[in-house]
Amino acid sequence: MQETDHYRKGIESAIERLKETHSGTIYNPAHYILSLPAKRLRPILTLIASDMFDGELKGTENAALAVEIFHNFSLVHDDVMDEAPLRRGEQTVHKKWNLNTAILSGDMMLVMAYDQIMKTPEISRLRAFNIFSKTAADVCIGQQMDMEFEQRWDVSLEEYVEMIKLKTSVLLASSLQLGALCAGANEYSTERLHEFGLEIGWAFQIQDDYLDLFGNTESLGKQKGGDIYAKKKTILLLKALELGNNAQKDRIAQIFKGEVTSETINELENMMRSLKVPEAISELKNEHMTKAKSALDDAGGNKSIRELLWRLSLTLIDREF
Repeated sequence: MQETDHYRKGIESAIERLKETHSGTIYNPAHYILSLPAKRLRPILTLIASDMFDGELKGTENAALAVEIFHNFSLVHDDVMDEAPLRRGEQTVHKKWNLNTAILSGDMMLVMAYDQIMKTPEISRLRAFNIFSKTAADVCIGQQMDMEFEQRWDVSLEEYVEMIKLKTSVLLASSLQLGALCAGANEYSTERLHEFGLEIGWAFQIQDDYLDLFGNTESLGKQKGGDIYAKKKTILLLKALELGNNAQKDRIAQIFKGEVTSETINELENMMRSLKVPEAISELKNEHMTKAKSALDDAGGNKSIRELLWRLSLTLIDREF
């Protein structure tokens, strides 16, 4: 999105300056993953939220770096847990180096993230620290829930919503909240931006789940039904179990508990289409977008920047890859 290019360039420049001040073997994996092609969504949200309230770049930039470093730290450790060979089309840190290096360098990235939070404006630093710490803990809890769900069949929609909120949405929400906080926005505005981020995060995940099975695999660059192969519980599965009859539920369970093949993927896709699962989750996504728009409008701040933030959100949620 061209309207946000200057935010992205600012983040890229800040990352390059950061790399210059952190030299040594232990930092090499951090430099590597931070140099891989990335959307920089979270730090861009931080800078946009700051601009909404006429914030200065200094201080806000540190908060933006903190959320981007933390996000990449979580990816390093997630890849270790998932035994993933690739990240953004390149070797994961534990594959390029080794397991111990990935764990240690990930730990160092978490320290680097906290170092950036402690450089935010002094007047809001304690609040920023508390927000960041709670977010970090929530992301870890969400990851633990996700791992536990892989071993369970009885995951409820409510549990899944909570897991996504913790694993995905809170970091988006806190990125916005921190940006507004660094700009001196009042508590009501920062809380409404946080609520906006939670709703956008959930809508983003719904679209992500949808694309896994119904998206264009060539555009996505991913295997069709990857979540199903991994036996992950997604909104598609939970909605199909909610809408299906007993025979269909039994068949879905049989597929997930057995060996997944391209044939069973196609069977599930056809079954979900017949149950109108895509329409059901589209309706759910729109409900969250409506709540997000209300929260964003309530947040106040510069109207043109607020509209930019909404356009960016629509681009993310309506993406086809």
